[in-house]
Amino acid sequence: MAFIIKYKVKKEDEKIRLDKYISEKNEDLSRAMIQKLIKENKVLVNGNISKESYKVAENDDISLEIEPPKETKIIAENIPLEIIYEDNDILIVNKPKGMVVHPGAGNHEGTLVNAILAHCKDSLSGIGGIIRPGIVHRIDKDTTGLVVIAKCEYIQESLIKQMNDDSFIKEYIAIARGMVDSSGVIDFPIARKDGSIIERCVDLVHGENAITNYVRLNYNPELDISLVKCRLLTGRTHQIRVHFAYIGHPLLGDSLYGLDCGSSCNALCGRFGDNGLCGGACDSDDGITGVESVGFSDSDDISNLHDGIRGEVSAGVDLNGAAFGALSVGVNKCDVEKSRADLINHQALQSNRVCFIHPISKKVVDIGLDIDGIYKELFE
Repeated sequence: MAFIIKYKVKKEDEKIRLDKYISEKNEDLSRAMIQKLIKENKVLVNGNISKESYKVAENDDISLEIEPPKETKIIAENIPLEIIYEDNDILIVNKPKGMVVHPGAGNHEGTLVNAILAHCKDSLSGIGGIIRPGIVHRIDKDTTGLVVIAKCEYIQESLIKQMNDDSFIKEYIAIARGMVDSSGVIDFPIARKDGSIIERCVDLVHGENAITNYVRLNYNPELDISLVKCRLLTGRTHQIRVHFAYIGHPLLGDSLYGLDCGSSCNALCGRFGDNGLCGGACDSDDGITGVESVGFSDSDDISNLHDGIRGEVSAGVDLNGAAFGALSVGVNKCDVEKSRADLINHQALQSNRVCFIHPISKKVVDIGLDIDGIYKELFE
């Protein structure tokens, strides 16, 4: 059943537009929702239908007819969440790797939204007329870290507005291949790649504006990887992943935008994903010892090469007909480093900090995470 909200206009509120007047009196209603109600003739002034541009007058009787939000069809699931911050209006969680944010094709259960519905229960109000959490910014399935959730439409729209005017700060920690410049700005437009639903690319003609600021925090010369802090000035899909791949420094573990290892072979042997760092054959210098790589294929059992990962060194290993009496200290060190890096079995990208003005309290909310401990290990 619909419910009615009524207002009596006071003298100090005269000559304010109808939609603005209602917005100021009811912060739970977004401007878009108010305009929708007016267009649907659900807002009456002195019992008459009115336009959003109407200037209210003293003693005007204004009434709003609002339908209660519908129950969502998404199932609430009792999935553990790491809550970083929560109040009556906002929830901030630390999303683990492998968790999809929104339900969709092939992912109807086990998503962040399923978990939030169970956690928040009756504290959610309507987003677009449906009881559901308002995800303020999405992160990819295999990106870890902070996600901000609004509990009502007004909060969601207010925070999105802050993102649009660059007052909402989003910072990420990433591990990129190669030695990234000490700092810089990546300013290349991004568009959906032709023929792909998921993949994006830099498109100088048809792309949307995309800007990523970054600073290099550390560099590991043995693994030839950089620890980077990024600040997004825009929020394009896969923005950091696309930008760093475009400048020749794809993120570790990024199976979609990672480059072939032939162009920048190093101790990681190219790709950083699945269960290891070595994604294919490398016929050039290994980047650490000056020794030519042996050229094993994807199907070779790398563990047979260097038992040094488990504290042993094999002798006389035959690879493609080449016998080695012993493994050099440098190669064994590479293997030990690789075993540490194997701990990160997803793209190395963490949503690390968010900072914004709370729409209700008007106070600064500044939430940050420690850099992932596994990331730190690679730069000790």
